[in-house]
Amino acid sequence: MIQTWTPDTNGPELPDYRTVKEWFQQCRDLAEQVEAQKQKIQRIRDTAEKCTQSMSGMPMGGGAGDKVGFAVERIDTEERNLKQMELDLCELRIEAARRAYCLSGSARSEKQAKCICGWYIDLKPQKKIAVDVGLSRDNSVSTYIHEGFDALAEIWEDVQNDH
Repeated sequence: MIQTWTPDTNGPELPDYRTVKEWFQQCRDLAEQVEAQKQKIQRIRDTAEKCTQSMSGMPMGGGAGDKVGFAVERIDTEERNLKQMELDLCELRIEAARRAYCLSGSARSEKQAKCICGWYIDLKPQKKIAVDVGLSRDNSVSTYIHEGFDALAEIWEDVQNDH
């Protein structure tokens, strides 16, 4: 009789490359949201600046004056949201750099950390990262990032608990 073994599906899943990548991707996603928020504020400003109030002295129903007041209130609210988003992004980037530099130790792991930080924290293009790190080919950046994520996955639980 042949016995088969089935892995325990209730056990905790070990982190892998994808887990680490998803965590670092938060930096790029939040930076994108910050930019979208800035554009939203600018659109509100543009709309408010196009509103003009009629000064004829004749009574009018719900005119532009209300629109300007509402726009100022919306801008204030959205700017507060933007400040919070920027603070969250700053804190996330600090934590991401800390986690990336857990790779330090060898010249290769140092390059992996620099590639991860360049792409996910500084939002640099791969060509610029390759030059900064001293890599001969642009596509080497993604290789270094992948290797760095693999190495981080092995120590991910410790990296998360250090903070």
